[in-house]
Amino acid sequence: MNLHRGLEQMERLAAPSPARVAKATPATARVMNDRVVLDRLLDGGAQSAPHLSRLVGLSKPTVYLSLARLEGLGLVAQAPRSPGLVGRVGRQYRVVPDIAYAAGVHLTPRRVSVAVSDVTGTVMGSASLCLQDSSADTAIAAVRTALGTACTTTGISPEALRSVLIGVPTAVDPSTDVLAPAVGLPGWDTSGFPRRMAAALGTAVRFDNDINMAALAELRADAGQCDTFITMSAGEGVGMAFVTERDPYRGVTGRAGAIHGLRVRSQAAGKLDLFSSLDEGSLLRQAEEFGIDDRDGPGMLRRATGPGAGEAERRLVTEYAEHVARGLAVPVSILDPELVVLRGSLLAAGGEELRRMVDENLGWFTPHTPRIVLSGLGEGSVLAGALDLAVARVQQDLADRVTG
Repeated sequence: MNLHRGLEQMERLAAPSPARVAKATPATARVMNDRVVLDRLLDGGAQSAPHLSRLVGLSKPTVYLSLARLEGLGLVAQAPRSPGLVGRVGRQYRVVPDIAYAAGVHLTPRRVSVAVSDVTGTVMGSASLCLQDSSADTAIAAVRTALGTACTTTGISPEALRSVLIGVPTAVDPSTDVLAPAVGLPGWDTSGFPRRMAAALGTAVRFDNDINMAALAELRADAGQCDTFITMSAGEGVGMAFVTERDPYRGVTGRAGAIHGLRVRSQAAGKLDLFSSLDEGSLLRQAEEFGIDDRDGPGMLRRATGPGAGEAERRLVTEYAEHVARGLAVPVSILDPELVVLRGSLLAAGGEELRRMVDENLGWFTPHTPRIVLSGLGEGSVLAGALDLAVARVQQDLADRVTG
């Protein structure tokens, strides 16, 4: 949740060749210095100029000049002295936290959850509520109500929100922000839906696929040391996120990883949904064929992977693990990732036993099996990832104010 990627790109552009160095100007150097200092303050909280000097590799006079310029722009101020400190303490500087706020939203046909943070990423408030129905009008009203509640309870004006990122259970066209058609989301796939949402909230609004947002949250957790990994989610729906070079790959139309409903043709059976056996509805129908009378998919998998599972339940989970491995085989073979993260209500319910079985099965389909782990973030990962991206965009806006 910082500007490292942009700064690294700037450094690569500025440093590699003598020709480029020769074209550098004092104004260019000042902008780069100011942005590096701003980024470190956003990333590390209040810090002294000597400490910043050591972190960024600039002289103390240069850092003091950068801090003065950032103060003049209203982006940085001296931090208040912490209670309990005694003796002589150097001046601490911090980004002005209330200069802008951001919000992350996880919106499903049944529920909306929101979190609001200041520009440093510190969460100020949150709220959630159930949707009476899944229509576009209800979804817009629910997001507006939830955001209003989260802001009001923490004394933040909703007008202070500068970026809102909404994670949704469908693909999103990155060029138009229009949502792809999906079962259970009536009216969400129209071009007017994003505009109406922005008008209702009175601020900039962006949409993104929920599993992409969960993958962003994974980057800050167990997957944080990996440049390339796959996140597979299975619950009410099924989907994947492909992270390459620490960024979710969305594809030209935003449908990368949208595997639910992907079809294959069989001469015997006509068109079949390749991943239809992985979601909760399909699992329950399969359980019924095995003589298992249960309408709780996660609970059923939890029992089927436990010590007291019956023969039918063991057959069910064995077959389910094979289906999951088949679903992973092609993307794993193409991307050759370092890691696969399993998430969603069904895969989480299957736990370590299901993970082990998927790992074993995947070895039959691919010459190399990446490390497979269960997500430790739970359902809040979508909201966390959406908030991270919303805050990053606000922080980028602050960096754009730093000009020569």
